[in-house]
Amino acid sequence: MKIFTYTLFLFVSLISTAFATAPSSASSGLNYTNITASQMTLNWTSGNGTTRVVVANQGSAVSFTPTDGVDYASYQSLGSGQVIVYKGAASGFNFTTMGSTNLVANTTYYFTIYEYNGTGVGTQYLVSPNLTGSQNTSPIASKPTTPVTSATIIPFQGTFNSQPQQRIGMSWAGQSGLRTMIIMRAGSSVDPTVLPADGSKSFQWQALANSQVVCYYGTGTSYTLKSDGYGNLTPGTTYYFLFATLNGDGSTSSYLTSSYYATSSKTLTNAPTVNASNLTFSNIQTNQMTLNWTNGNGANRIIVAKQGSAVTFVPSNGISYALNSSLGSGEYIVYNGSGSTYTLSSGSTPLGTITSSTNYYFAIYEYNGSGTGCNYYTPALSGNQLTSANASKPTIASSSLVFSNVQTSQMTLTWTKGNGSGRIVVMRKSAAVSAAPVDGTTYSNYQSLGSGNTIMYNGSGNTFTFSNDGYGPLTSNTTYYFAIYEYNGSGSTINYLTSSFLSGNQTTAGAVAEPTTASSALSFTNVHSYQMTLNWTSGNGSG
Repeated sequence: MKIFTYTLFLFVSLISTAFATAPSSASSGLNYTNITASQMTLNWTSGNGTTRVVVANQGSAVSFTPTDGVDYASYQSLGSGQVIVYKGAASGFNFTTMGSTNLVANTTYYFTIYEYNGTGVGTQYLVSPNLTGSQNTSPIASKPTTPVTSATIIPFQGTFNSQPQQRIGMSWAGQSGLRTMIIMRAGSSVDPTVLPADGSKSFQWQALANSQVVCYYGTGTSYTLKSDGYGNLTPGTTYYFLFATLNGDGSTSSYLTSSYYATSSKTLTNAPTVNASNLTFSNIQTNQMTLNWTNGNGANRIIVAKQGSAVTFVPSNGISYALNSSLGSGEYIVYNGSGSTYTLSSGSTPLGTITSSTNYYFAIYEYNGSGTGCNYYTPALSGNQLTSANASKPTIASSSLVFSNVQTSQMTLTWTKGNGSGRIVVMRKSAAVSAAPVDGTTYSNYQSLGSGNTIMYNGSGNTFTFSNDGYGPLTSNTTYYFAIYEYNGSGSTINYLTSSFLSGNQTTAGAVAEPTTASSALSFTNVHSYQMTLNWTSGNGSG
């Protein structure tokens, strides 16, 4: 009897322990905060159960009723799209998923909260009354209709911790979206397929596929880029950009992916830090001079030249200037290279003919990089130099040209000198002389001046025999034209009188008929040890 009583007591105790008492007070005051297109927070006042489950359904009311003795698991599917989305003792939770799917924008979700006590087979639910409610997720923002239509990209160099830092200034316009996302990649174009899906959260320096990075995300229309997302921008590197526009943000974001704006820019190479120095001038003549300098630490340098006044031009970073480029105000790029010497002369510069007694001004800018990566050191190394003066110009031309000894293949020219220290004779065959000598230029015999004009004589005399026109013997019965120019000086100082000169022309003699009968009957008489006499019969020649 005692054993039976103890066994009955133990059974009753086990039953009371295994099966808890159901709660008597349901949760209340359900409300919703932090509502977006992909989440919401549920808040309530708990009933008197130790724990509660929240059952959710998308698009229709919850019909599920829990069964006592069944302990349901979190995110357990209950059929008909109903899911346990919360299990615990708290009085609120952040609702972001139905377990296998994320929340959908602009969709109604329905909820029922059941209080319960106990665990396992002892679980006891308060199924009535219960707390129910529903709430819509936020809708996706309207999609923009117009992409970014233009962008200005300007590379420049700043400093960070006293060190050079490459930067790219950006500004853009045209978009109808309230936000702009800029995706960048070094070395190759941005792949537009990395643009996020609507409802996706984006942020600055978000890493995307294949080394692509969101370098800007915001509502502005300008931005200064200093980093590639992993560190400072690399000097002399091409970066590619894709500008996308969107409305909304995060779960409400709506991207215009059908059209976008793409461009690229090359960062500057770091600028030189040491300027060129020690500019000197040598080989100074009336029409040329040589510049010599000590290079700075730039890879290359340009020289800007101007006649008569100081150079004012300053190069712009990101621009490569071509040789002989006009910069306005009479300033030109006359040198672009890596050397340390340059000769300015009439044939090597767009400044035109280099003239005597003229001041030429120069500015030398060191630079690194090429194309849009060019970066210049300023200020320039500058200097100026005067060309040499010409000798005084003669004032009296030669005169009284006389032709003598005129034959089929030669003639002699004689004239009265002007007051120059020397003179040149220019010849042209069958037409008047059409070329004049240039100050500062020394000419040699048979030198061509173009168009058949040729130098025949250069000296201080007043006569010369003309027997070769530079191509061979003269042609009979041909008219040769001459112009005689007086000059003073020599080398680069030579100065010609071209405003007046002596001119004339002469025709060579016509050729005579060749004899047709040779001499004949050669004989010898009066032959001695010291002489002899030759005798013949003449042919029909005149001599």
